[in-house]
Amino acid sequence: MSETSSAEPAKQRQGIQSIEVGTRLLRALAAGRRAMMLRDIARNAGMPAAKAHRYTVRGHD
Repeated sequence: MSETSSAEPAKQRQGIQSIEVGTRLLRALAAGRRAMMLRDIARNAGMPAAKAHRYTVRGHD
């Protein structure tokens, strides 16, 4: 088995986790129904503000 194929399940799981975290953040935003500070979004999503920040800033292309 090649190194690339053994890394695929971990890479796929990381992508699934990203979707799960993103969904939690979107639900927290939708439940707020108003402008919210990052710390409030993070608290409502049940995660640290630093993690919420990583998922809400624009990624590098």
